[in-house]
Amino acid sequence: MEELSWKKSQITKEFFDQDSVGDLILHLEKIYWKQNKVICGVFVNNKYIEESEEDLLKSTNLDSVECLKILVSSVSGLVQENINTIVQRIEELEVVLHDLLSYRKRGEYQESEKLMVELVSFMHSLIENINVLKAALINNGFLLHESETNMQWEKLENLLTPTIMELLDAYEAKDHVLLNDILEYDLLDIIISWKRLLVEAFIK
Repeated sequence: MEELSWKKSQITKEFFDQDSVGDLILHLEKIYWKQNKVICGVFVNNKYIEESEEDLLKSTNLDSVECLKILVSSVSGLVQENINTIVQRIEELEVVLHDLLSYRKRGEYQESEKLMVELVSFMHSLIENINVLKAALINNGFLLHESETNMQWEKLENLLTPTIMELLDAYEAKDHVLLNDILEYDLLDIIISWKRLLVEAFIK
């Protein structure tokens, strides 16, 4: 991650042709994109700009900026960071899944309710993150259509959503035996396979 900053005098001198902070950030994004880099964070007057606040930058005049700092990362570095985050989330999911199975095997179904809700939330988040990651990998040439990695990826994709649907159906039907089997023999195997695929194919 690279950190770059400008003081008011430097901004006025270097970016005199930009009207607003939003225009300047867009200008910088274009410059760094040509270098295969992306802006990951923006600080205006030492305040981090949240994604929800980015539209305000369009109406923020450069004259009001005393200092500007941006965080820049290579596209590959950003993708790597996303992969590491997903692997960490999968490891957290494994813990939840093992705890849930322990409760259910002891017949403590009431105690397992909270963990079940947490598990479903984890899974929906995982699917969303995996879809975003796949698009980034394909767009930047890290996941080729005919590659072995992509074939394994598609196989796991085709297993994940139907397994979650079967899990929810068994849960709603209060079929404890089927639910336990899905948790232990299907879902656990799938998420471990996802972690193995990401680690072996992309983590250096």
